[in-house]
Amino acid sequence: MEELIDKLQKLGFNKAEALVYYTLVKTPVLNGSQIAKILNMPRTSVYIALNSLYQKGVVFLLPGESNEYKAQSPDILFDKLQNEINNNIDSLKESFSKINSSNETDQFWNISGYENIINKIKDMINSAKNELYINTNINISIFKNEFESARIRSVRIILFSFETHTIDNLPVEYYHNDKMLIKESSYKRIMLVSDCKQSLIASGSDNDNYSGTFSDNCLLSSIISEHIHNDIYMYKLEKKYNKDLIENDIYINSMHEKMFKDKPKI
Repeated sequence: MEELIDKLQKLGFNKAEALVYYTLVKTPVLNGSQIAKILNMPRTSVYIALNSLYQKGVVFLLPGESNEYKAQSPDILFDKLQNEINNNIDSLKESFSKINSSNETDQFWNISGYENIINKIKDMINSAKNELYINTNINISIFKNEFESARIRSVRIILFSFETHTIDNLPVEYYHNDKMLIKESSYKRIMLVSDCKQSLIASGSDNDNYSGTFSDNCLLSSIISEHIHNDIYMYKLEKKYNKDLIENDIYINSMHEKMFKDKPKI
């Protein structure tokens, strides 16, 4: 009984209304005094609840001298409430969509913590409609369920990594460039782009020290997409010509190169 009363209150009934309606469903025809006696509730409170329920069409007043009441059928009542809730939600969606469209700007959100970042990655995979681009050394098996769901939606998943991944039967296009020998490390990173519209970059050295940024900025999504594509192009060209295409005369002597040029092992 308590669970039913709680759920009725969540649908907008106050406690007295919920108790009175429950009593009338259980015992179809009663007057206010009888309900008050069953519930051990003041008659004033019962009659206030009955009047409110009557005004809402939840109970009916039967003709006669004793003012007896009968409850609306639960099936009919809950169908009516469900329709009202759905209509309100649809109306709110329409109203808020107009607010969003009139104030739409590119945004960046910082995310902290391993679990928060993993959950955001799962959200992006689940919401993708066409393509996902991924570059990561995170164990991708933790996204197995999300990948399977994406496969059912015909979402193409493209994965590049310098680190070896165990793909098994995961529905991904996997490009692995082993030119850079990767040591197993607690430092992890990921770059992810969804439908060329949303992107996420994140890294961390342990489960308590992860940070990242999620964005719907189209320029950032384009830059990360190009990065992942260029890694794949380079891998395929080197495989095609069977040689390292980045020779010494290609370097431009930048700070970025100096950070990695003398560190073939990561």
